[in-house]
Amino acid sequence: MQRILIYDDRIEHCNELKKLLEELGEPSPKVSVAVNAAEAERLLSRESFTAVFLDIELENENNGITFADRLQKQYSGMSLVFITAHIRYCEDIFATSPDAFLLKPFTLEKVRRVMQIIEYKQQSGGVLKINSGRKMIALPLSDISYIESIRRRLAVFDLSGKCIGEYYGISLADIQEQLPEFFLHCHQSIYINMKQIMTLRRFSLTLKCGTELPISQSRYRESKQRYIDFLGSEI
Repeated sequence: MQRILIYDDRIEHCNELKKLLEELGEPSPKVSVAVNAAEAERLLSRESFTAVFLDIELENENNGITFADRLQKQYSGMSLVFITAHIRYCEDIFATSPDAFLLKPFTLEKVRRVMQIIEYKQQSGGVLKINSGRKMIALPLSDISYIESIRRRLAVFDLSGKCIGEYYGISLADIQEQLPEFFLHCHQSIYINMKQIMTLRRFSLTLKCGTELPISQSRYRESKQRYIDFLGSEI
């Protein structure tokens, strides 16, 4: 079930959007609403949400983009949807890598389209969001073959085995909660995308791109069993 938080300083907008979300059909999402930062933070601390619908212009001249930046640093696995009467094409909005925009006035079709975007991203593995300085980087997880911690930096590799990003001051522990079940922690410093495994042998595996990676001796038995279970779920 989708668990959604709506944070808009206008309670009538919250209730209108909640009603439309609940009209989408079965299974209906569980929807909570907040009209100020204190309420939103209290709900976020008590429940695990799959998506947050966040107004850009909030109470007391608060900025939804600033709130989104804090939100993604603390709860990086959630989908983010900005709700607004109009989109201002400014760099600050896109630096937070929102999953979608929902424009006011709300309609059932607009809400349905946004939920389809969220569900598609979740089903396809979603995105890995990395906070790199002032910029939030969003990388599709299905396009990643493996992630490795190398000399105090995080390196991300695409399906061809090419390094597509290096991020200093970020560890595997910082991003591991974002990784779905098809990512395997095969080595202390490596997570691999099990969809990209070509062969698995004792203490090593080879990806479809030809890259060979080690499996820790202490992790071999668990890695082997998880890969067997993964293959069963893929059939």
